[in-house]
Amino acid sequence: MIRLTALFLASAALTFSATAADLYAMSPAAMPVYDTPSSWTGFYAGVFGGAAFNPSDAGVIEIDQDLDGNFSEPLVAPLLGAFGSNFIGSNDAGFTGGIEAGYDYQMDSFVFGGVVDIAAVDYQSRQSAFSSTPASYTQQTDIEYLATVRARAGYLVTDYVLAYVHGGLAIGGVDTSFSSTNPNGRSRGGDDTMVGFQVGAGVETKVTSNVSIGLEYAYTNLGDTDFTTRFNNGPFAAVNPAGADLRGSDQTVDFHTVKASLKYRF
Repeated sequence: MIRLTALFLASAALTFSATAADLYAMSPAAMPVYDTPSSWTGFYAGVFGGAAFNPSDAGVIEIDQDLDGNFSEPLVAPLLGAFGSNFIGSNDAGFTGGIEAGYDYQMDSFVFGGVVDIAAVDYQSRQSAFSSTPASYTQQTDIEYLATVRARAGYLVTDYVLAYVHGGLAIGGVDTSFSSTNPNGRSRGGDDTMVGFQVGAGVETKVTSNVSIGLEYAYTNLGDTDFTTRFNNGPFAAVNPAGADLRGSDQTVDFHTVKASLKYRF
């Protein structure tokens, strides 16, 4: 009897020891510790690249045939006979890419900040007219670079995913030119640098505590150009000895961009 009791006590002691070991292994102190999400507050710098485009109508060449500043009057007989309806326009999509730097400040699930960037832009808008002379007339607007200073405001969908809106000042290098097989055109006006605005939205995801990737949409409007070209020969002189002014009917320099970014957060 004494021997059986001793064996029972020994068995119970071993069972208790194993159970205690299991409980210790499952205790919070022994559980693996994971890093908490890092704050979005701080400076960052990065690179980006994407596409610049404009899906809207590019407009056509329009003519101020009596130099009174009105480009919307119906063409009179000599010009109507020369041009008919031979007017076309196009917006050519291109690449944009550059560098950016900014600062974010996190307040609970909200993130506020500012960003500056500069990018090369390969976007072109073109309007053309073709006369029966025969002659061609083309006005072309090229965006060469774009710099912005913008504010950002966003909400953390998760600790690692930020959805945001942005907007601010945009400064663009704009080259407007006119080409024609008629050698007598004289161009005036236009802007080398234009100032406008940019607005849009985006999403950014942290892939590590210091590295994030993003996708951003923006609409940029740099205002209206005053570029015109005067011709005083051929059918233009037949209407007015002083000639006529030609310009693109869409004077607004605007476009859209979609770009991907890679940032390092300090």
